[in-house]
Amino acid sequence: MAKIVLNNIKEISQEVDLIIAGKQNFIDNKLTFNRLNSISPKEISYADIVMTCDTILKIAVTTNKQLREIEKNFWRYIDRLPIAILMEYGTDIQENEELLSHTDYDKEFKKLISRVAGLAMDILALEDNKTKASEIRRSGSLSLLGNISTHYNIPNIKKVFVESMKSSNQEEQYEALIALDNYFSYSEEAIGAHILKIIEEIKGKTDKKKIFSICLSIQINTGLIDETSAEFEIEDWEDLYCENEDQNWEEDGWDENKD
Repeated sequence: MAKIVLNNIKEISQEVDLIIAGKQNFIDNKLTFNRLNSISPKEISYADIVMTCDTILKIAVTTNKQLREIEKNFWRYIDRLPIAILMEYGTDIQENEELLSHTDYDKEFKKLISRVAGLAMDILALEDNKTKASEIRRSGSLSLLGNISTHYNIPNIKKVFVESMKSSNQEEQYEALIALDNYFSYSEEAIGAHILKIIEEIKGKTDKKKIFSICLSIQINTGLIDETSAEFEIEDWEDLYCENEDQNWEEDGWDENKD
C-alpha cells in the first residue's frame, strides 16, 4: 500500500477525489494538518477555505469508510478557524453585525467566516443517518455556528440550535445546548416557554452529566434558577444516576454482597 505524504489542502482534496473514484486507497495527512493548524489567520486564503469546505461536504455525502480518518482531521482543522480568525479580527466587527452564509463580503475575514458558516448549515441540512460519522459532522457544525454566533448576528440561528437540542444524537444535542447557552448569555431575549419545556424534558431523560449540567447553565443564565438550586439539582441527579448504576450492577449478577 503506497504511502502519500501531502503538502497542502489542494493535494489532500485531490487525493480525496481519487479515493472516491476508487483510484487511491490511502492518505497520510497528519503532518499536513499539523502544519495547517500552525498557520496564522492572516495567511489563510479564501480559496483554501472554499476547497476545505467543498471537500468536507464531498466526504459527507460518500459512504467510503476509507475517508473517515481524514474527515476527522478536516473537522479538527475547520473547528479552530472561526476562533482563530475572530480573535484576530474581532475588534473590526460591529455590535449586532449580521452575517449571512455563502456571502462574498468585502472584508476578506468576514467572507471566510461566511463560507465556514455556510458549510455548517449545509451539513445540518443533510439527512442524519444516525452514524458516528454523522454525529461528528453535526456536532462539529453546531460548534462552528456556536462560536461564530458569539460575534455575529446570524439570522434564525436560535431556531437551528433549538432543533438540534431535540436530537437523539447526544453529541449534537450537547453542542446545540452549549451554543444556546452562549446565545442567552449575551442576548437579552427571553428564553421562551417552548424551549424551557424541551430543557426540562432533556433533564428528565439524560444520563449524561455534561448534558444535564449545560441545561442548568442555560436556566441560570436566563435567571430561572440560581447556582445554589442548580447544585441541589446536580446532587439529586447524581444520586439517581448512581442508584440506577448500582441496580444495574446487581441485576447483572455482580452484587458484591453475594457470596
